[in-house]
Amino acid sequence: MGRKRYSDEALLEMGREAAAELGPFLTQYEFSRHAGVSSTTIHDRFGGWTDFR
Repeated sequence: MGRKRYSDEALLEMGREAAAELGPFLTQYEFSRHAGVSSTTIHDRFGGWTDFR
């Protein structure tokens, strides 16, 4: 199974959707489980969870 590639905008939209479903105090763990995106991806693209949120 190959890696999935998401644009930054797609990742941000996934974050908005997850927060709408799971609540505004979404954790990195909850997002990763909900969206299937690793914490490494978030860190590499946005510098960390705080910057992503």
